[in-house]
Amino acid sequence: MSARLLNLMGPIRDFGRFPDNYDIGLPGGNEVGIGLVIGLIAIPIGFLICKASSDKDGSVFGCLGVLLIIGGIIALLPLLAWICALGSALYVIGTVVVAIIVILALIFGSKK
Repeated sequence: MSARLLNLMGPIRDFGRFPDNYDIGLPGGNEVGIGLVIGLIAIPIGFLICKASSDKDGSVFGCLGVLLIIGGIIALLPLLAWICALGSALYVIGTVVVAIIVILALIFGSKK
């Protein structure tokens, strides 16, 4: 039992201190930065290619422009992972704050 417990606590070393590069499962800042640069360049260029290659009614897009837009969106996925993690953390914090406010209102609001 104690050997299994030590295996579960593998990332924690040095008597409870976390290592400097603790992996939380999100992409690193370098990946996010590169994806942001690629996305911010590829999406407008793809949009301009689509607009330039369309007919007068604007219904036909150029294949290269669409591929650039899709590639730019895919390059922005690491940033989306951080945004979703931040949003879920803020949601949990907000839920806890609202629950505390409701509990305090029920305790102190019923006395007249």
